[in-house]
Amino acid sequence: MSLRLVAAALVCLGSTSWAQSVAAVYVSAPAVRLTSAERVHLSAVARDAAGNAISGAAFSWTSSAAAIATVDANGDVVTAGLGFADITATSSGRQGVIRLQVLPQRIEISPASASIPWGEQQQFSAVAYDINDQPIAGAPITWRAQVAGGTFDSTTLSISSTGLVSAKTLGSYVVRASVVYASQTNQFEREFAASVPFQVIPRDFRTATSASTDTTYSAFRLRGKRTQISVNDSGQLAFVSALDGLSAGVFVNQGGSFQTLAVAGTPGVTLGSIYYDFENPSIDSQGNVLVTASMIGSQNNLVLATANGLITLVSSTPPADQVLDVNVSSSNRFSLSDSGDVVFRGTFHYDGSSTSYSGILRYSGGYVTLEASAKDPLPGLTGAVAFDDNYGIDASGTIYFSATAGAGRIVYRKELFKEPVKVLGLGDSLSGSTVTSISQIALGAKDLVIRATLASGAQIIARYPSGTGTPVVMTSGSYTSGLYSVSSKGNVVWLGDDGKGYGVYVWAGD
Repeated sequence: MSLRLVAAALVCLGSTSWAQSVAAVYVSAPAVRLTSAERVHLSAVARDAAGNAISGAAFSWTSSAAAIATVDANGDVVTAGLGFADITATSSGRQGVIRLQVLPQRIEISPASASIPWGEQQQFSAVAYDINDQPIAGAPITWRAQVAGGTFDSTTLSISSTGLVSAKTLGSYVVRASVVYASQTNQFEREFAASVPFQVIPRDFRTATSASTDTTYSAFRLRGKRTQISVNDSGQLAFVSALDGLSAGVFVNQGGSFQTLAVAGTPGVTLGSIYYDFENPSIDSQGNVLVTASMIGSQNNLVLATANGLITLVSSTPPADQVLDVNVSSSNRFSLSDSGDVVFRGTFHYDGSSTSYSGILRYSGGYVTLEASAKDPLPGLTGAVAFDDNYGIDASGTIYFSATAGAGRIVYRKELFKEPVKVLGLGDSLSGSTVTSISQIALGAKDLVIRATLASGAQIIARYPSGTGTPVVMTSGSYTSGLYSVSSKGNVVWLGDDGKGYGVYVWAGD
């Protein structure tokens, strides 16, 4: 190669090195979260427009917050106060920035625990320490009083910005001291905290027993309770009553002798719960009594009171065959059959929906099934369906219920796994007249009885032997205002006036 070509090559190489200029500066650190009084070295790289590192580039260093972190000409950082500092490296007019967070090594709260009487105050103090176990001057401490082991802020215990607690409520709390950092990305801590336990206890007092589980009474007087009663063919009368206003119970009376089947305070289905009231008894031929029971912390439950204690049949919000979260709305004196099946009115929702509907449901053999729903149409009715407390179940497990929609009202017969069948409705012909109202139904072991009014003005009682077919009608011009019971022989106990004064009558049903 000639000397001229060598010289030309040297000129070209020198021109390339001279043309390389700084396009960007990048700064890196061993960590972006540092402890106060910690020393770290930062690195900077200058790159040209093509991304190539420029060797020998010179940098100048600056800090946005010298009280938090300082930096020297070599990129060595010393942290001090708590917070954020942006460290900038500059080369040929180009800058690279890295944000550092300075945290305490620990926070100590004094006292480490405290217990004071209600109405007094407690002063807490907190010190934040650096990496050398030296106090950090001017550390911004935020105070909070919390409950549930430090999960939630207390709404009743107040703590000042200086850590002064005013004990205005009793209980166990957590006092929390923290350094809070403004909202940042997830690479930074949002809070650095310490906490201590704190109790507010009652002032000195003397105790005297006002009530105790050890308290016993030799006897109670029965007090009236406005609820239903139920009877069976054996002459047993089931009812619920208040006990001197202090408790409640389920009782059976036969021939003047009382038997107590259940009392308030009986343990419920969940740990620590109790049944505290009972309503709407229904008695079977064996003397077992179904009641709607109220349990603390729960909605209504259906329980069977027997000589051996309480058996919970339907607890709060069980699933049924087609629906979820069943709640018992009511039971009545005709809810329990001799076969052990139960019918009740309740609310529920369908799977995948939060809309609540009402309906008639059956309990049998440990399972709840939906027999009629307000969501589904019923034969002979048009419009939104509503159910009332006129329903019951006979010894064979057949359910009878009344439903209303618009101006229509119909009594239905519902056998298991079959569709409802109409028995009697408004506008039907009965005893040579038209049915204008249906007031009430009653169930015996095998008979259905309906109390109704005709267009002629007659108030009637119609008995359907075996629950279907042509009824036997009592039309003596009587005034009827209630049905009480139906015996296995078809005798009907009713309330009204049969010409001998207002009272309770028995119709032989034929």
